[in-house]
Amino acid sequence: MLVVETELKISPIAGIGVFARGPAAKGALVWTYDERIDRTLDPRALKTLPDHVRQALITHTTWHEGRGVHVVWGDNAKFLNHADDPNLAFAGAGFEDAVAARDIAAGEELTADYRVICDHVRMNGNRF
Repeated sequence: MLVVETELKISPIAGIGVFARGPAAKGALVWTYDERIDRTLDPRALKTLPDHVRQALITHTTWHEGRGVHVVWGDNAKFLNHADDPNLAFAGAGFEDAVAARDIAAGEELTADYRVICDHVRMNGNRF
């Protein structure tokens, strides 16, 4: 769950992005897993869904290899775009908190390194 106010807008990176509505100081908590908002999805459940729904979920989830689940972020976080030099620092895939890697200005797009937050990307070298 994003603990800072955000809004969705067209992103210069790709499609839709998540933008901070206010500033966040370096080190401030920006996202944390909250089971009231965020969920896990067993990959076997994906197989029972129509193709278009399965593809949308795979696109907007992160894979946690250790737990064998897709993590479904239930708020705007699902629209975080990748950056090689992101402004959010995650400690690991799926369940780890994210803090501001540097000062973030109001109106700035929030970004993550997909190689850190998604084991599937990290292990397979997928491009995004």
